[in-house]
Amino acid sequence: MKRNVIVTASDSKFGDFLIDHWLKSLETNVNLEDIDVVVLDYGLSDTQRKRLSGVNVLKYVRDGHVVNLRYRDLVTVCDMGYEQVLLCDSGDLIFQSDISHLFTQHKTSVRGVVEYDVPYDSLFLHKFKKEVQADITAATKGKGLINGGLILASANLFKEIAIEYLSIVNDLKSFGPDQLGVTYLSYKRSFAELDRKYNFIINSFVEDKFVIKNGVFYFASGEVIPVVHNAGRYDFFRPIKNFGFGKDRNKLGLAHIFMPIILRLSKFFFRK
Repeated sequence: MKRNVIVTASDSKFGDFLIDHWLKSLETNVNLEDIDVVVLDYGLSDTQRKRLSGVNVLKYVRDGHVVNLRYRDLVTVCDMGYEQVLLCDSGDLIFQSDISHLFTQHKTSVRGVVEYDVPYDSLFLHKFKKEVQADITAATKGKGLINGGLILASANLFKEIAIEYLSIVNDLKSFGPDQLGVTYLSYKRSFAELDRKYNFIINSFVEDKFVIKNGVFYFASGEVIPVVHNAGRYDFFRPIKNFGFGKDRNKLGLAHIFMPIILRLSKFFFRK
């Protein structure tokens, strides 16, 4: 067992992307000398599991939404003896350069990228128990949303947050409350904001100019973007078509054009 671990969760729908793009990009670009890789399995096919040889695949019951279940089952990984844990998405995220140094920085804090001006409180507060709603509002007021696509913390701190999250969310079947819950629980403790390039959420950071050359995302300065996140609950809202790892991937889609308008409208209709 290595010192640190990267954990993700997947089912058969996203299993091929996990293997062919997420994992391939991770193994190609990130120094994994001190880092294990764990996949929480919520319904991968037998073929997909076989293709994940060399990766620790842990099978769990899918009795809720994966965005919530991964925190429940992350507790098992946190008890394995790792020092630092990175939890990230694997169905819409690729690695383009090394991020292993993040495991050595701000080790006593939660680390993640913040999205500002996202109306998360208005959308998801009701998904938490009434007795904590006022505290959530107070603790997150004037602060941005910590995006759940990539979060780091010590194993002990992550376990503590996961257990408390499970105790305050209404149920594990609804989509969306995980990011508000983890944002609240991280701000309650100790949080260190990462540069947005370590979880570059294309449809949120619309003011940041980037270019795509041979399938690789670059900032306008020429710097390769370390982690690219093609977020969006539905494919229509994802700004990049044919997203993935390879020279033949990544074309701008219609969502990239319309997303700035959508964000402005959401800020107007869901102001805190």
